Amino acid sequence: MAALRALFWPLIAGVVILGGWEIWVNVADVEQFLLPAPSAIARALQENFSTVAEAARATFKSALYGFLLGGSAGFLVALVSSRFRRLGDGLTPLAIVLASTPIVVLAPIANIWFGITSAAAKIVVVAVVTFFPVFVNAARGLDSVSSSDIELMRSYGASRMTILLRVRIPTSLPMLFVGLKIAASLAMITTIVSEYFGGSRRTLGVYITQAASVVRFDDAWAGIVAACVLALTLYGGVQLLERLVAPWYTRRAQ
Repeated sequence: MAALRALFWPLIAGVVILGGWEIWVNVADVEQFLLPAPSAIARALQENFSTVAEAARATFKSALYGFLLGGSAGFLVALVSSRFRRLGDGLTPLAIVLASTPIVVLAPIANIWFGITSAAAKIVVVAVVTFFPVFVNAARGLDSVSSSDIELMRSYGASRMTILLRVRIPTSLPMLFVGLKIAASLAMITTIVSEYFGGSRRTLGVYITQAASVVRFDDAWAGIVAACVLALTLYGGVQLLERLVAPWYTRRAQ
């Protein structure tokens, strides 16, 4: 019931927005190259479903693998920087530099290193982009443990590993999942943009680019819809994992 209640208002908002979009496009006679109607996008998605699904599958794999790689690296580096403060002070500026590097710069370089049609190039770019939000939020969560909790555990003779596993990591979970949710959203955006600079013909980024180049804008929007669905799926997976790993926090947040 709680899940249904959470979905009720987003579904209502979606129906209102799509209905208003359809009416406005038809009443105002908006040109298709400016904005196709939702009904035209739905028809294009239905007619090209197998092609879009195949492209979506390849794009989602690159986004997922890059997200897992970047998220894991971000959390591990946050653990190291929390344990070794001076090392953490040196790693933070490097992470900021990586986060400040535009995708339009990273993608061509990765294509040169790994091959323009290689999925590895997209995975690496996604990993670089998703690393920073996970690292920053995880490091902040690990450092948010109160000194009284640490002193209490030490008074019981707990080792550093025990304190890490029983206190620091559980305390950091809310902030860690904030970073993972941000990274999940960035993963799909980064993958699509990376594919604009070249890649397998069976990817969403290339599909959208090719459809737009031959003035099939309804097909291009069908690819955009598929990308949005994938982004929501990845974000929802992170949210579900949060409920499973930190139920005490999600119940309190509600």
